[in-house]
Amino acid sequence: MMLRSYQADANTTDDKPRTPIFYAIRTENETMIRTLLFDKRADINWQDHRRQTPLVYAIASKKLSTATLLLDFAPCLNTIDVKRRSAIWYAIAHCDENLVQALLERGSDLRTPDYKHFSPFSLAIAKETTPQDYPAVTPPFRSQFKNDSTGECHYQKQSPLPGYPNTRNWHGRTLLHQATQNGDSRIVQQLLAYEEISINSTDRHSCTALHIAAEYGCMVAPPSKSQQKYGNTSITGLLLAYGDVDINAPDAKGATALCSAADFERTAVALQILAEDVDVNMAGQTGRTPLHHAARTKNIQIACVILANEDLDPNVCDDYGYTPLTYAAWNGDLRMVELFLAREDIQVNVQEAPPLFYAASEGHVEVVRRLLCVDTIDIDQQSSNGSPLCVASEMGHQEVTMLLLGTQHHPTSISKTAWETLHFPWPLTFGYHKSFGGSR
Repeated sequence: MMLRSYQADANTTDDKPRTPIFYAIRTENETMIRTLLFDKRADINWQDHRRQTPLVYAIASKKLSTATLLLDFAPCLNTIDVKRRSAIWYAIAHCDENLVQALLERGSDLRTPDYKHFSPFSLAIAKETTPQDYPAVTPPFRSQFKNDSTGECHYQKQSPLPGYPNTRNWHGRTLLHQATQNGDSRIVQQLLAYEEISINSTDRHSCTALHIAAEYGCMVAPPSKSQQKYGNTSITGLLLAYGDVDINAPDAKGATALCSAADFERTAVALQILAEDVDVNMAGQTGRTPLHHAARTKNIQIACVILANEDLDPNVCDDYGYTPLTYAAWNGDLRMVELFLAREDIQVNVQEAPPLFYAASEGHVEVVRRLLCVDTIDIDQQSSNGSPLCVASEMGHQEVTMLLLGTQHHPTSISKTAWETLHFPWPLTFGYHKSFGGSR
């Protein structure tokens, strides 16, 4: 009545400054909202002290039903507030997919990052609430990937799509990093359709998306029908199929994706990477190669494939002087030790960390027995803590000690204390001792 009869100002403000429509939104009075907005003088894009328009204010305040009503009056959708957040940013934050869809259909921008460098789309991926049909990022699956006669998935690049796929969050991770970490193969597949996508972009730790896939094990939800029909649902497979991925890129610690996969025991990912032209000798910060990790974690599958690589150097020492064989012996992993010894170029007398010493120190009888069968083994090789015989006796591993003594000329390398732990009398001379059937 006042608007029509007395020409009241629909844009009058308080000290915020907010117009009457803000208060109608706060009380969720839809009749009053309509009355105010039917006045042609009402400014639906008025900004308050937080630079929020009525639409942004409504969604940020969780007055979502009033926000849907405001859309009927054609407000500006991409206005941002003091936190650089738009209406769609808040709609995604509140997980209102219907409102998000309505905003997208009217042309809302998913690219603009807020003050924390979170774009609306980045936020959607982080919250794992991305709707199925975001038009800005959803080209048909059929046009992205093509299966050949062998069933292999091959990537087909598309023309540029709307949006900016390399937006980063405050960890320096792109949308591709985030979708990979969340195990969302559908979003990864969509992002790879952008010509502008930077598949080798790194985060603050110099990790690429492939590093993330290796670390998190490429865990994905059950594939949809479209994914089963048109593409590889493995995120690692999608990244490798792209073609331009730098498979040997090191992270800040010097580790490749293969190193990470072996370290985190992501067998499926490691085997996929090993099927490519990958450098199996690259080492991480502690000097450990993928084979070190496979031996350390007793992963036979990964070790078998790596050991079959012609370019492999199986004798690389890590920063502690351990070779992969040392780890296998230390773990008492006889099957792994057999794999290593099957290679002609394997070195059994490692200078700083002899495999025999570490097998003896842990009392691994069968591994010690197998190593003693190697013609070139140095049974008396000293480490910083003594010989294999010395450490076996001091640790009380009687069977290993007896086994080693069977190949010794005399027991001079055993201390008196260690000898007594075996419950044998200390020999008066280091000559023949009938208990062991030895001779000088």
